[in-house]
Amino acid sequence: MSYELDDELYDDPSRIPREVKQRFGVLPHFFQLGPETPEITENLWGFAKFGYLDNPLPSLLKERLFVYLSRFCRIRYCLARHVGFLVGLGRPSGNMKCPPETIDQVVQLIQRDLPCGEALEPHLNALRDKPTIFAKPPASGTPEEETLFACASHVFLRTPQASSCLKALNGAMGAEAFQHLLVFLAFVRTAHFWSEVHPELELEEDLKTLLKVHGKLAECIQCEPEAIETTPFVRCDI
Repeated sequence: MSYELDDELYDDPSRIPREVKQRFGVLPHFFQLGPETPEITENLWGFAKFGYLDNPLPSLLKERLFVYLSRFCRIRYCLARHVGFLVGLGRPSGNMKCPPETIDQVVQLIQRDLPCGEALEPHLNALRDKPTIFAKPPASGTPEEETLFACASHVFLRTPQASSCLKALNGAMGAEAFQHLLVFLAFVRTAHFWSEVHPELELEEDLKTLLKVHGKLAECIQCEPEAIETTPFVRCDI
């Protein structure tokens, strides 16, 4: 089976890597997989821009949520790479104006438990009872951010409480921001799958150095992902 390639890819095969590096400040190995199929890399990069980099959700919020969701991926590449972006090894969400976070802030984020069962109810109630909870983007480490990340994680992981979280998020965020959140989650899921099916994907040297220097961070990244009960996704009215 063959596909027609973009003429620009034939003329300048370095175009996509160059654009990736311009956005992130580094060239992740993630976008160097499958050199024999540049058309796939081009479309993967297009989805990354649409669902993640150019997504109008706040840059820092997107990067922190990417890190939090990547805790649940069995391959630790995405977690490590996006931790790197978050602490200044590259640009958070490709935004050079987004300030990096500290190692301590990132460790606290990774170690934050996902509330399940009865522990999730206060977060659902916060979304239902405070329709203006996201009138402005939640700041790092705030209760509002914790609520957003908890409910978004349940939707992402398709847990038994995903349906309730989906409805609550839609009501609290408004239709436009809610759809942007969903397409962001879709890209993160794609990134996790892509890392899982490419065993040749290795950490970049900047990340290896980071983990050698910061032992506690390395321990958080290298530990086994948290086991979360999932369920077949059931479409729900929102």
